[in-house]
Amino acid sequence: MLWSKLTELFKPETSDHYCSGCGSAQKSNPRYPWCFCKACTKLTSDTNGRIYSFGNVSLSGGLAYRYEGEESSTPIIQAICLIKGRPALITEARFGGIVAQPLADEQLTQIINSEKFDVTDLRLGPSQD
Repeated sequence: MLWSKLTELFKPETSDHYCSGCGSAQKSNPRYPWCFCKACTKLTSDTNGRIYSFGNVSLSGGLAYRYEGEESSTPIIQAICLIKGRPALITEARFGGIVAQPLADEQLTQIINSEKFDVTDLRLGPSQD
């Protein structure tokens, strides 16, 4: 026990995770290894550049989206939108909050063409649900 506390004290301050959008050093999270930082996650948009706001539906969870500045929100399971022009998957984080992760072309194609993923594609705006 004492040894583990001492090794924590002298552990170098390095990060092994960097935001996929801006490259800033982030605290490592094995569950979401390629996630965007909070600042980049706030830049989720459609192809016209309109910014989305994502959040939990209630204290018990759930995911909802709305355009920034609008009052009403729409509950969803997960969404595809853009962060800095790059496709991103937005989901509810395990213990609340949201997480945004980049999508490679093959991942994007697989998600869009599969019936097993309940995903809302917001890249062209909400009318494309």
